[in-house]
Amino acid sequence: MSSGLEALQAGAAADRAPALVAHLFQLGSPLPPPPPQHGGEGSSKDGSGGEGSETLALELSSFIAEQTREYIWHTGHPPSVVSSSSSSGASASGSPQPAPLLTLRLDTPIAAPDTDEWYALHLLVLFAATSPTLAHTRLAVQTFDSDGDFLLIQGADELPEWIEPSNAQNRVWLLPRRDSLKGKGGEGRYPLAELHLIGPDLSALPNEDASAKDQDDDQVQVNDALRILAEQVDRLATAESPASLASASLQRVALEPMLDFVTPSLQEPHSNIHRTLAYLPNEQVASLLQNEPQLCAQAIGALEGLSADQVDRRVIARMERFGPLLQASGASTPARQASSHLSPAVLAAVPLTKALYALTLYLVFFPPKPHFPQGWRDAVTTYRATQAEESSNPTAEGSSSNQGTAMIIDLDDEAERKSRRQKRDMEEGRWRDVGAKLICGLELLYARGRLRQRKASRADAAATKNMAGRAAAQGSAEQLEEEKQHNGAEGPASRYRLESIPGLVDSYLDPQGPVDS
Repeated sequence: MSSGLEALQAGAAADRAPALVAHLFQLGSPLPPPPPQHGGEGSSKDGSGGEGSETLALELSSFIAEQTREYIWHTGHPPSVVSSSSSSGASASGSPQPAPLLTLRLDTPIAAPDTDEWYALHLLVLFAATSPTLAHTRLAVQTFDSDGDFLLIQGADELPEWIEPSNAQNRVWLLPRRDSLKGKGGEGRYPLAELHLIGPDLSALPNEDASAKDQDDDQVQVNDALRILAEQVDRLATAESPASLASASLQRVALEPMLDFVTPSLQEPHSNIHRTLAYLPNEQVASLLQNEPQLCAQAIGALEGLSADQVDRRVIARMERFGPLLQASGASTPARQASSHLSPAVLAAVPLTKALYALTLYLVFFPPKPHFPQGWRDAVTTYRATQAEESSNPTAEGSSSNQGTAMIIDLDDEAERKSRRQKRDMEEGRWRDVGAKLICGLELLYARGRLRQRKASRADAAATKNMAGRAAAQGSAEQLEEEKQHNGAEGPASRYRLESIPGLVDSYLDPQGPVDS
């Protein structure tokens, strides 16, 4: 039994393992602050230290929220930011290693586009290059994802011969630049950071013939890598080129994906939003999705992962939160609509990305009855049937192009009217299809959030009753700390955690909150 439980726990940990991890390290000692000007004092704050690191993590979280006002993450969850722990890590040989100032983590599904990873890394570099708090701190970024060092994968065609996955550990670094903040760099190069490689001329490579353990011991350690980079950067003061600086061709290729996010002013947020129309129960639901676009992504993600164990399907069948809104807005007669205290269903613009929009159309899901009116369900059924027919027979239209000219003229008006009706029916069906999926996805999120809240309340109550059991209390504290480290700094990103969704939804649909059953 215990082995099965351990396997389940390992599987859950693997499911939530971050796809992107980026560490921000301090490189050497802080630079001296500039002399005071106009009677002011130069700031010497550098973000190192426990409290300073937590403040820096919150600052980065707020920076990401500000920069991504017009950006939807594929999962609906912004990157989490974790401040450094008070104790440093240790290398394989046991020597103490410096802790990063902060760590940025981003979870992404395997099938998701990699745009989110590159944008998250760009935001960290942009923050490091522009934050007043870090103005006098030299910085280095180390990043990798579930595939390994994706900077090397991106620049594979331009890598030096010596580098291989087996010897690249702690040898690949990004150094943010504060002296190039005016848009895209020359020759199509990313202007906000430079790629540095610690080659064999700076630190010997592991012996390929040695055992795996000896090779691990021979890898460059983080503290040695940071020392080498600091020495190389110091050479710039004497107009020498750092030996660690990657070639211009590798710089261009490896960092090319981040060029798409660089704006001339660096203050204009990057946008990936594609707006489409959808039928929603009322203006309040429309306002919720328009003002909280990450919920659109989360709703589609929840529907995509609709479980087969019937738990989620029971939630959809009951529609306890959105069902009453649908029944009121979907009234079939003007008299019933007039008697409702809610406005009828509205056609509203909702924000998605192109990838999420394509995923939404791809998902096969029919609005459940009795919550969705028959007219709504019929429109979706017709749309889906027509879409399937067009996909299976793309040459059907125009197959009668060889008919006589007189017959074409006779049928022209009727064919045009039929074409307009079909187009209108397809649009109507698509808008109701997208709307139904968003509504049911929100219902799933709401139910899961309420369940998470109840579990948390029971756990808190149990921990309070069991204060005498110090070991149990310590275990709970460790679990809470682990959860905190995974979720990251308390800040804007916490708004979209699962347990926060019910309160967020209720704040738009019913500011006074629903009656708890």
